[in-house]
Amino acid sequence: MAVPSPDWSDMLADVDVIVHFAGNAHPKAGWPDMVGPNIDAPLNLYLAAARHGVRHIVLASSIWVCAGRRSDRAAIDARDADPGDSRYGATKLFAERLAHGFWLSDRIATTILRIGAYKADGETVAGLTQGWDAETRLSSRDLCEGVRLAIGRTPEGVCTINLLSRNQNARFTLHEAEEAIGYVPQDRFETPTPGMTMHDRLRRVRHLLKTRVRAGRVVPVSGE
Repeated sequence: MAVPSPDWSDMLADVDVIVHFAGNAHPKAGWPDMVGPNIDAPLNLYLAAARHGVRHIVLASSIWVCAGRRSDRAAIDARDADPGDSRYGATKLFAERLAHGFWLSDRIATTILRIGAYKADGETVAGLTQGWDAETRLSSRDLCEGVRLAIGRTPEGVCTINLLSRNQNARFTLHEAEEAIGYVPQDRFETPTPGMTMHDRLRRVRHLLKTRVRAGRVVPVSGE
């Protein structure tokens, strides 16, 4: 969809709702890999939707729209937008602003889903880091339910919601999702136990050595 073509745009004729999940979802991808799928594609999609009279789009955005808030501890609601230095987050914010523009110009309603840390290969927190990753977890079941409810929303205006499971110590608000589409997460994830840092390991080794020296259990060895 990065290139306009009737091969795909003509399929929008007589369509009630478009669910747009296409794009480059790699948070660390460079601009050359982002522009086509994350900027050109949604623009072309909205232009085609306007031509065919589509009234509602469910747009997959991302919590990376708020990547600039990773370091603070304040609540992050669905109105916040601060991608910081995240190129990926900036492209998603661009798509969100497109939605607002096309509501004003063509009356295309959009339900924007700011999707959390979804991992298709499993439902555990294994491999996730403390903080941002752990507090934005989204299960497969909650993702599917959120999309189903978004499709059924009355097509009016632009609605933005955080789509996450119920995560321990999460800062992202979920009340907007419940009020707008009746979404209540069914799954909950606990914060993973933090691993020992290199600093902690060195401090522990130093403590053990001091303890053994005091106990006379460490004998210095000198070369001849």
